[in-house]
Amino acid sequence: MKKEIRVLCKRAQDLQVLLTAVEDEVEGAKLATLFETQEFDACFDADLKNDLGQKKEHLEAMRQKLINYKLFLN
Repeated sequence: MKKEIRVLCKRAQDLQVLLTAVEDEVEGAKLATLFETQEFDACFDADLKNDLGQKKEHLEAMRQKLINYKLFLN
């Protein structure tokens, strides 16, 4: 009976070590995911700002063409 209890205690300790290792691995994966998410968001924001800048330039050029056309008609 005592031997079985010792075996079970040893197994519980082994499982605790495995649980701790898995928890550390999960924490590392969470951090990696967080960093990747932040990097993606930064790239996405930069692309969005770039795209908005290009659209703004295009709209300003169209506005100027319309102003010139209106002046031409007058």
